[in-house]
Amino acid sequence: MSYAELFFKKKLHELNYEDIENYFIDAQEESNLLELKSYAADKDQKNDHSAKEKKIYETICGLLNSEGGIIIWGAPVGKKAPGKKEQIFQGELSPVTKLIEKDGFIRTIAQLFSPVPNGVRFQMLKKNEGSYVYVIEVEDSLYKPHQYKGTYFMRLDGQTHTAPHYYVEALIRRITFPNLEGYLRIDGLHLNSYDTSNGVIMDFTFVIYNWTRLQNEYDIYCKVVTDAEVNTQFSEPNKLRKGHEIIWKNAAPILYYHNPLIIRDKVFFKTQELQMHDFKGFIIVFFGGKQSPLKYSKYRFMFANLYANNPHSDNNAYIIDKIENKYTHEMDIRDSDQIKGMIGR
Repeated sequence: MSYAELFFKKKLHELNYEDIENYFIDAQEESNLLELKSYAADKDQKNDHSAKEKKIYETICGLLNSEGGIIIWGAPVGKKAPGKKEQIFQGELSPVTKLIEKDGFIRTIAQLFSPVPNGVRFQMLKKNEGSYVYVIEVEDSLYKPHQYKGTYFMRLDGQTHTAPHYYVEALIRRITFPNLEGYLRIDGLHLNSYDTSNGVIMDFTFVIYNWTRLQNEYDIYCKVVTDAEVNTQFSEPNKLRKGHEIIWKNAAPILYYHNPLIIRDKVFFKTQELQMHDFKGFIIVFFGGKQSPLKYSKYRFMFANLYANNPHSDNNAYIIDKIENKYTHEMDIRDSDQIKGMIGR
């Protein structure tokens, strides 16, 4: 169960502004899993949006280094309740007045956090122009500790604090495997004849990163599964080509932190097959190592523009959908069915 489902009985993308208003009909309190931030001016930050946003990033870092949780930015102003040490949050929301785009927010996290976290999700809820609530869901990270702008944070008694050295050391000792991430780039696309059939030849690069400091990964494995065909005429060391698969059994003996492994190859999408599927195709790349669990990244392509003699200026615009850096146990059953269908089961 996700944290959004725990607190709101809905998945994050299903939430609307009214759900948050209803949530605060009853008084709510912060916890190690729940951070409530109003946007009203306070004595420290006044109306400084940058200072408020900085606090949000610090809280995300603290949640990543703890158990994860939920941030509601735009919550009611906290008030002291009789007989209670903690503030309570109830009633009218204090919405954020600045529009923050999801892509920009996630991009900032990728730039300012180390290692880059996977499990941060962002949902913008709009009442009207200049009135927004942002709900941020943070998964319990497998790759603690994380830094924000070079500083470690933690959650303690419902508050975010700078993490002491001993806490950081304890988190470092918990890391048991490197965090690998892989990304595909289309290098070239052209219509051509191949094996007496017409179709699209795609040249691609797949880049694998190790984002875990002080922990190398070994014996890197990579496999491409696609509804395209691969050229089986050429044999290369450590590379197996068959039907709809390319397998690198030992793509690299060792992968260091922040020193990417770059893999290049090509596949062939037959025109006849593309016409049967609305000119769409896919590639799934599985990758892992000796210590790290197997992950996958999936890409779906649309080649209609290429056949209409109206090519995109950017090759990667042919990617119409992507799912990146998921563990194989998270794989959608439809992806598994596609693979089984290709091998005739």
